[in-house]
Amino acid sequence: MKLGTQNPPALKHAVLNIVCGAALLSGCTASAQPKLKPETSEPVISTLAIPFNFTSEWVNVTVTGAHEANAPNLILLPGLASSSQTWNSVSMDLGKTHKLHSVDVSGFAGTPTKNAENPEVVDGIVRDVSAYIVANNLQNVTIMGHSLGGFTALKLAKKLGKNLDQIIIVDALPFYPALFNAAATVAASRPQADQMRAQLLAMETSIFEQFQSRSVRIMSKDVPSQKDILQWSMDTDRKVMGNAIHNLMTQDMRPQLSEISTNVHVIYAWDAMMGLSQEQIENKYKSQYKALPNVEFTRVDESFHFIMRDQPQAFLSAVQKVLNSN
Repeated sequence: MKLGTQNPPALKHAVLNIVCGAALLSGCTASAQPKLKPETSEPVISTLAIPFNFTSEWVNVTVTGAHEANAPNLILLPGLASSSQTWNSVSMDLGKTHKLHSVDVSGFAGTPTKNAENPEVVDGIVRDVSAYIVANNLQNVTIMGHSLGGFTALKLAKKLGKNLDQIIIVDALPFYPALFNAAATVAASRPQADQMRAQLLAMETSIFEQFQSRSVRIMSKDVPSQKDILQWSMDTDRKVMGNAIHNLMTQDMRPQLSEISTNVHVIYAWDAMMGLSQEQIENKYKSQYKALPNVEFTRVDESFHFIMRDQPQAFLSAVQKVLNSN
């Protein structure tokens, strides 16, 4: 995607972390090179090595963590073209107090899919997660989603209401095109979304990998995580990815925010490399969520889009504070 000329150059760098991570937009580049965290850990294992406890059309769930019958439930939703291993840096600690339901999306990060021709990725996830909660009679449920998973969590809050204790949204927004143009609408964004999907599907694998290799550098500051993110995207079904991008670009949750009764906590990233001040980034988020009655915000500094990988301790502390406040 080409960022509109109405945006200052600083904004381009600020939104790249969010939008590249959420939509892997074609043509996204960053002129500045971020300072990387040292390579101190090994890349995570493939999600295919983990047996699922539950499988449906769009949702594949692995259950770990606390085993007590009355343990609260935490459902973890990954971002676009990402694995449930996104949460590896914090899942062990979160599992000490919560039963974890880690979701892998069919078609993402090597998880098998029969849905490549189905354009409704996000709504399919919403349907299947809702059905999973009902089928397993889950009580005391918190949903935490990153990027596309955060957008999906917002839709689940609208659908399930008080059946959820709360949702935690990690670096996600109710309408992504509004980052580029505050006056953006679904109708105006649709032609661009169509073009983006077509370009993604037409891209040769070698070119796609080159682009992704550049993009991951502005999605995470952690070198092993960059390798993980790149591999996940390469293992993702390109049609599913294109449809998911199209969903994000053509679905606007802002008009429905006032109807959401669930408590919502938004955790978002800031880094000096974004080119915007902390206050400017804060305003970008708060302006989009302003109609949501029960929302709180936490900023994590010195982080790109994958906050749980770039600043695991700060992220874990923020999440535990939210969980303990319920």
